[in-house]
Amino acid sequence: MVGGYSRSWDWGNRTSDETVDTMQGDCDINYLTGKGTVSKDLAESRPIKGNFKPVLLKDWSYEMRPKVCDFLAGWTSD
Repeated sequence: MVGGYSRSWDWGNRTSDETVDTMQGDCDINYLTGKGTVSKDLAESRPIKGNFKPVLLKDWSYEMRPKVCDFLAGWTSD
């Protein structure tokens, strides 16, 4: 059984003026409790809303990952 999903990112993006924009964050989903958190930059993690339920391992696929844990989603959603 898949009981959780965690992901963190530290992504650097070089701009046209040679500076680097850094995107940092993490996401942690607990399918057993149905709760999750997400953070952006160095801010404290905050709860996220969702319907998170355990998934049998045989039924799990990459496409089933929580979309809120995609690093660009974590970066752009407020």
